[in-house]
Amino acid sequence: MEKFRFSKKSNKAHLIKWRPWSKEAFDEAKAQNKPVYLSLAAVWCHWCHIMDDTTLSHQPSIDYLNENFIPLRVDTDKRPDIQNRYILGGWPTTAFLTDEGDIISGGTYMPPEEFFKIIKKVKKDWVQNKGEILEKAKSRRQDILERVATDHPSKPTLAYVDVTLEIYKNAFDDKFGGFGKAMKFPSPLTMELFLREAETQKRDELLDIVTTTLDNMAEGEIYDKEWGGFFRYATERDWSRPHFEKLLSENAQIIMNYLHAYEINEKQLYLEIATKSLDYVNKFLANHPSGGFFGSQDADEEFYELKAEQRKAKNKPFIDKTIYTDFNAQMVSTYLEAYRILDEKKYFGFAHDTMRFLQNNLLSNIGAAHYYNEEEGASTFGLLSDQVQILQALVDLYEHNPEVDFLTQANDLVDVLTNRLAGDGSFFDKPKEEDDIGNLQIRYKPIKENSLLAIALDRLSILTNSKDFSDLAKKILSSFDFSQAKDDFISMSPYALALGEVFGEKEEKAA
Repeated sequence: MEKFRFSKKSNKAHLIKWRPWSKEAFDEAKAQNKPVYLSLAAVWCHWCHIMDDTTLSHQPSIDYLNENFIPLRVDTDKRPDIQNRYILGGWPTTAFLTDEGDIISGGTYMPPEEFFKIIKKVKKDWVQNKGEILEKAKSRRQDILERVATDHPSKPTLAYVDVTLEIYKNAFDDKFGGFGKAMKFPSPLTMELFLREAETQKRDELLDIVTTTLDNMAEGEIYDKEWGGFFRYATERDWSRPHFEKLLSENAQIIMNYLHAYEINEKQLYLEIATKSLDYVNKFLANHPSGGFFGSQDADEEFYELKAEQRKAKNKPFIDKTIYTDFNAQMVSTYLEAYRILDEKKYFGFAHDTMRFLQNNLLSNIGAAHYYNEEEGASTFGLLSDQVQILQALVDLYEHNPEVDFLTQANDLVDVLTNRLAGDGSFFDKPKEEDDIGNLQIRYKPIKENSLLAIALDRLSILTNSKDFSDLAKKILSSFDFSQAKDDFISMSPYALALGEVFGEKEEKAA
């Protein structure tokens, strides 16, 4: 049974009659002729907590929602498939939907009085103009369906890698590192791209972009100098004034950057930051002794603004003890790189234990589930990101410790991908389900996940001596036109990284 999660402060958000996202909830909306209110929130999100403590604790709004809407509460980490289709600018997302799951209107955080006015207007429009609202909403969904239905075949070339590097170089902040001015988000896959090409092309200026960024992040407030680990992003150009949530996924990737940079230039600072951040993960996010890693630690501004000695006396920020497959697989890969580069067996041991935990609790004949916790068990099967990341981690593990079942499981996952997610050339982000509602009927082919899949398949082809896997990797990358990646600042780096890995010269790393 799904458990709704709210701000840890005393509030009244739980008095809203929340339903989980389900066919039953939308059937109820139709039967009662009510619009749907969707609250899309993250357990670690500071402004989601404020929304719970203020707007969703406003008694007139609570009463009005319970009487006139079908309220749904969705956890963004647990349902990335819903998040990717309904997020409206960030967290929290406040979305008003038709009884068929199409978006009417919405936004992010709304103060109590503004929210109260809006929900009354949405209800009034629903009563007076329902037919027109339904028609417009359905038309928007149909437009999206037609736009994402086809691949855009191309002939990939390594020249695209250099074009991508130039685009990022033009956006580089040469004073504080990173890209753009503010807000500053870490860009771990872009750092990996620059690290790879700096080594491959022997270009020091590419490495300088990485070291400038990592140095400034280390000096900035985005790095927790007391415990280790990195906060999600900084609101200022110099990596100061961070939002204080710590996410497993982001830390896995950032730690990987520092490990790889240390491997290249042996800078002691990078070793210290990598090991201190790994210590943070081990102490606060590792699920001892069973294996697995917890999803996140809460954004508690009051706690992190305390001095070091004061922190020890206060309750630590909440940790989400849900085990997410894709995030765990990323940290498995990072632990294995820590084992390879630092030659410390403890990292291999826990990575191995974690994979066994994932195999025993989250993997099935229909692929990997997205998450696991004691209350719900394994849930939400077949998402592309989970299959890709765990495939990558299985390949990593097999390279270090060639146990046959890791390779067998990797092959099984490729079968799942082919049977449940394959499109004409690339792969869909989710399987097609009979009870898909609204925008869940739209299946996307994300460039990032497809690019990472191409890398994993190319590596699997080497381990298995199977040309089929390398051909499939090339087919995936050939199903996207470079302009698609170029138009998406986030997708450019994994696509270019995949081009270099799949079509470029192979680099061997000692196990």
